[in-house]
Amino acid sequence: MKITLPTYLIKIMKILENANEEVYLVGGFVRDMVMHKPCHDYDLTTSAHPDKMIQLFQSLGYSLILTGKQHGTIIIQINNKLIEITTYRIELNYKNYRSPDTIIFADNIYEDLKRRDFTINAMAYHPLHGIIDPFQGQTDIKHQIIKAVGDPFLRLQEDALRILRAIRFECCFSFRIEIQTTQAIIQYAHLLTHISKERIQQEFYKMLTSPQQDFIQLLNYYHVLPYIFTPFSNTLTHQVIQQIDHILNRSIHQSFLIRFTTILYGLLPYHSMDTMILYLQEMKYSKKSIQHIKTILTYHTYDIHSISALRKLLFMNLNEFSVVEDIIHFQYVIQTISLHKYQNSLSLFNTIKQNNDIFYKSDLAINGHDLLAFGYHGKQIHDVLQFLYELVIENPSLNTRQSLLSYISNHLN
Repeated sequence: MKITLPTYLIKIMKILENANEEVYLVGGFVRDMVMHKPCHDYDLTTSAHPDKMIQLFQSLGYSLILTGKQHGTIIIQINNKLIEITTYRIELNYKNYRSPDTIIFADNIYEDLKRRDFTINAMAYHPLHGIIDPFQGQTDIKHQIIKAVGDPFLRLQEDALRILRAIRFECCFSFRIEIQTTQAIIQYAHLLTHISKERIQQEFYKMLTSPQQDFIQLLNYYHVLPYIFTPFSNTLTHQVIQQIDHILNRSIHQSFLIRFTTILYGLLPYHSMDTMILYLQEMKYSKKSIQHIKTILTYHTYDIHSISALRKLLFMNLNEFSVVEDIIHFQYVIQTISLHKYQNSLSLFNTIKQNNDIFYKSDLAINGHDLLAFGYHGKQIHDVLQFLYELVIENPSLNTRQSLLSYISNHLN
């Protein structure tokens, strides 16, 4: 198998080989290449030790990032790209079920590949020598199997994040996890308590945005749901999971935020909104994402049948188009609205969006000076203008000077 590599990458590899060192491409690039998927994320592994790499590339004027030197990794900046190169290594004495306490530099590619998680990730490639595949990763790709390198029980105890990575690969590639690796995942699912919330969130994001329709059922099968949705673990009964899975299948083409909100919606009857917010904060979601999710859940029954209703919804959400659009999509996903009403609301919303047809307070036909004549002062003026603004959003035909002054005279004075 031959592919065309970027010139700058070939240049880096030749620099190492001219210094009598081996160098191979490894990781996701090789896996995706075998699967005939596009990949432009290049990671290199080499027999050269870090000090030699530093001396070699600095002498040629390259800019380096050395924060990973103690783990055998340097990063070369070239052509506005960052290329990571890591010395062949053996990892020993894992701590906290996540990271090796001891790293020993190895002298051959086999030792380096032996430490990796799954056979489909334990291959190396060189444009002249082809693919190095000591653990039959190509065969497993052909048969669509995810299998740990060596003893799966040992691999997962070394790094519990591999539990989620295996499930993620099953979701993203539509592969199946072989039986022994499956047994190890189920046995050691509890080790996910040692994994940071950020890493759990990252893996979960990739699963939720994968083509896999029944991924929530997969997570339940592998006994990992309680470690992703810890505050709700007692609620995750078979019936609730089935309900969530059913709704998720209607949201398969929606964004991550809508699909994630769909899961929380399935749990909302059993938990308060405050519990939801606290969970999102603990999982390290951004303030903007948390507010977005909260808003969707808050307005999931809001009437969105007219231009004025959509304008008011925009007003209540600080004219955030993406939030209001997601509310429309979400209402259809959870079947608060019919397909006809969904299409109609989406059409009305797109009209507002395309025309930037947002009604601002400054667009009111009267202002504070007009209210002074009615005897309003200070905060009263602000409150009356706010009231009139909301009134006009619901009924734009009222936004004439005569109509608003008449309304004030007849209803507010």
